[in-house]
Amino acid sequence: MQTILARWLPVGITLLLIAMATSCGAGTPKTVPFSFSELIDHPALYNSRAVTVNGYYFSGFEISALASALVQSTFDPSNVTPVQPLIWITGDLGQAVYQNLMQQTNTPSGYPEKYGHVEITGLFQYGKFGHLDAYSYQITVTQAAIIP
Repeated sequence: MQTILARWLPVGITLLLIAMATSCGAGTPKTVPFSFSELIDHPALYNSRAVTVNGYYFSGFEISALASALVQSTFDPSNVTPVQPLIWITGDLGQAVYQNLMQQTNTPSGYPEKYGHVEITGLFQYGKFGHLDAYSYQITVTQAAIIP
């Protein structure tokens, strides 16, 4: 009995260590970071896939979108506005992110706008989304962070 135990105990310990090592981080999906232009240029390749992308989040009256850049607004030169094309953003960025976005109040709609450089992870989709189906792309946020 002792020789059987001595022979199989190292195998059992090895299998246990392998199982523990491969399960570390389980439940935390890992996604490959994509460039904004890669998603826009090849949307069919990434449709219904989890993605991570950096961009400029912009929200206000009837807009919640990610852009590749922000430019000076023609309405108020001290404001910014997102550059087309845009990805509609749905879901919750989280209070820590939302509260740390920049805000501009002198806007065409009269409603405040929030913006900032962010990294967003979520489900990417290609189709018709957002206000009046005006957006060809959407990310349903699962995780977001401010990029300093």
